[in-house]
Amino acid sequence: GIPGTRTLTGSARMKERPLALLVEALRKLGANITYLEKEGYPPLKIEGAKLSGGSIVIDGSMSSQYLSALAMIAPALPQGLKIKLSGEIISKPYLLMTLKMMERFGVKSTWKNAEIEIAPQSYSYTKTDSYVIEGDWSSASYWFQIAAFAKEVDFCMWGLKKESLQGDCSLVEYYQPLGVETTFIEGGIKLSKK
Repeated sequence: GIPGTRTLTGSARMKERPLALLVEALRKLGANITYLEKEGYPPLKIEGAKLSGGSIVIDGSMSSQYLSALAMIAPALPQGLKIKLSGEIISKPYLLMTLKMMERFGVKSTWKNAEIEIAPQSYSYTKTDSYVIEGDWSSASYWFQIAAFAKEVDFCMWGLKKESLQGDCSLVEYYQPLGVETTFIEGGIKLSKK
């Protein structure tokens, strides 16, 4: 942790986003976080504290964004982090994607049964490293829907890959019976209509 007190706030919309589950998880790891307005929502007051890591049990239905946040800080914790997921894990593809991106930058993890273990280690990259961020299959879903209702379709979307960790890449299969044909081309996909 970095010494000092910080305030995390945002727009009116940001102040409507619930953070209680993530804040509670961080508190269990030693974070000193208090709510400045509505309980469970930003703005937050965060006082610099050393987080030790260790083991934590978390509801598997928690947002993948929260689970990813915990996974990404795990390598920097002196004890690393064991995340035990209880109940149904609803966002496994997104969490797997986070772990795969971390691995790309040198951080190893294991996921056995419902437990993710990340030892203390360092992210590694050089200034010459480059990495292309994959397009968002979830955002592409709107275009697939438009294509399903259109009489004629002939357009491309860039940055989408066939070998994707994103669960929504299954759009290709779901929309085929609706007449939407997907062709993988260099750099993206082309949609057409039967």
